[in-house]
Amino acid sequence: MTIPVPQSPIQSSLTAEVYTGNPATVNDAYSSTATFPWPNGARQALGTALYTIDATTGSVLKWRYVRLNSTTTATLVVGPVYYKDNTRGIVTIQSTESLMALNGIAGLLVNVNATNGNFVFILTHGHYGGVAVPAGTAVGDSIYGAAGAQQVGKTSANTATPNVALALAETAVASGVSDLYVCVEDSGW
Repeated sequence: MTIPVPQSPIQSSLTAEVYTGNPATVNDAYSSTATFPWPNGARQALGTALYTIDATTGSVLKWRYVRLNSTTTATLVVGPVYYKDNTRGIVTIQSTESLMALNGIAGLLVNVNATNGNFVFILTHGHYGGVAVPAGTAVGDSIYGAAGAQQVGKTSANTATPNVALALAETAVASGVSDLYVCVEDSGW
């Protein structure tokens, strides 16, 4: 997003700042009393996009800054999260808490050490390796959110998915995992 600055030829672009150095490890603490730099301890505006380059593939990765706020929690895995309301800034691991049920997919939560209630980045576009997928997953299969906490289902390549796609399988399943091309949002380029 570019913000015009009155009386200035210079434009200001909102850029996310990653205090840990890696968006996959961000776990910014929520505070009901903090007011700086953003309300509740957020380090930037909810929904802010961040772009990085994947070291494995050289492709663009697109991340979104959100609050992880599930009413019921479970042990986190690298898996889907869902928009909890129409602000598109709060997510949940539970498909039943999603604003749009299984079609409310927001992206891939990769920080398994995140604390429920805190602010994190989720991957919304690009390559991510070693994600648990259903048995029989083959290259090109569509991966989508399934009922439960961070569950996924699959449909064969060139077959319509029953829900909004989370990703496409880049590799066949091996030892229960596959490399995925997350495709919830476009790259934004």
